[in-house]
Amino acid sequence: MNSESKKQSTKNLAEQELHQRLENCLQDWQQWQLCSQQPSVKDCIQISAGNTNTSFILTTDASRLLIRLEASNSEILGLDRETEFRVHEIANKADLTPRVLFRSLDKGYWVREFIEGQPLPEKGLSRHQLEQVAGVLRELHSLPVPADIPRLIPGEKAEHYWQQLANHPENKPLLSMQQALQTLLGDGLDGALSLCHMDTVPANWLEAEKMYLMDWEYAAAGHPCWDIASFLQQLEINSDDKAFFLEKYFRGSELEEALPKATQQLDYLSALWFRLQGLVSVEKTERIFQDLLKTTSS
Repeated sequence: MNSESKKQSTKNLAEQELHQRLENCLQDWQQWQLCSQQPSVKDCIQISAGNTNTSFILTTDASRLLIRLEASNSEILGLDRETEFRVHEIANKADLTPRVLFRSLDKGYWVREFIEGQPLPEKGLSRHQLEQVAGVLRELHSLPVPADIPRLIPGEKAEHYWQQLANHPENKPLLSMQQALQTLLGDGLDGALSLCHMDTVPANWLEAEKMYLMDWEYAAAGHPCWDIASFLQQLEINSDDKAFFLEKYFRGSELEEALPKATQQLDYLSALWFRLQGLVSVEKTERIFQDLLKTTSS
């Protein structure tokens, strides 16, 4: 079997496993109390297949629902699904994210209300959209932080990624930079503690009758500038629109002074995450780390 055939075989196996997982979830339909007839896989349309979740739209006799299956890599990525759900519930009460209608711990999925909308693009955002995003983040960061929500320390999250990377010999060239990067970028940021989403990239926003923030698997207590840095990380935006967005969020607050360091820390964690998933090469990751060391040391 050649490499292409192996890839196709692996893909087919993954699709079969996903199909079986979805069937198992649909068997719980009576527990949901959301429809009067048993749904089938044929009633489902896959709408996303990310690195941490796969989502389907389910059309029932009563409504349309969204089923989200957790990926099997939660432990590798250090995801705390219980914290994710708790922060999601807090955000839902503030009307910042759609409502979860049913959650299965043993099968790793939840059912939530389906809201028609579109994710934000990475370029071409209007100032109205930027103002809406700034407003949602301001509201999120103003919510009380429960004492038992884990606080994110970048170095601790990075250490988990480093441990996983060290299991693969091809990552050896990166390990020589670990200590320096941890020293320069591993500490927390002082000055504020908020509920943070930590993955506010444009794809995780849903623009509907209002703006919603989705996919809370990296949620934690942390510095609000991490959410600002995350949003800007993949956004193509000119300097005037960026200044507009930052003004709408910070409104002259001294918190903005932490944004450069927060941006470097997010770049560090993102580089580790993408390498851990095999989405970027060792060589590219090495260049990112070298640039970070130069920038933070200067």
